[in-house]
Amino acid sequence: MSQDSDFEPLEKIVGEGLRTLVPLKAPPGLSSRVLDKIRAGPELAWWQQSIWCWPPLARAAFLFAALMMLLIVSGGGWFATPNAQAWNGAADRLGEVSALGTVAMTVGGWLLTVWEHSLQPWLPYLLGGAAVAYLLCLGLGTAVVRYAFRHS
Repeated sequence: MSQDSDFEPLEKIVGEGLRTLVPLKAPPGLSSRVLDKIRAGPELAWWQQSIWCWPPLARAAFLFAALMMLLIVSGGGWFATPNAQAWNGAADRLGEVSALGTVAMTVGGWLLTVWEHSLQPWLPYLLGGAAVAYLLCLGLGTAVVRYAFRHS
């Protein structure tokens, strides 16, 4: 006996019971309220929406944080003078505190040297490549979606 035939008696009973029910009408304003909610879209918190929907202070704080991250990543080389980038004074002060400070400053100086001489020069190209890849994906995605909607 197949699984579909096991449910046939129950299906007939439920079907007959549903046919005997009186059709109900929705309240008069329900359909318009439902359609308004659908048109309004999901109610998201401001931080879950596009940045253009954020409060002005939050946008300014985000822009400030992004610029600070850019300064940290770039080492301030685009904005600061070479004197502002010198780490020698900090190394002297921490070196006197402990041997651990000396080791930390040595490793930090080595990492900074690797960053400045091998990774940082490529940063603008990497950011540019990432931006081009993002825009390419965005453009191709938009084109595919439009094509799919036109032909459906």
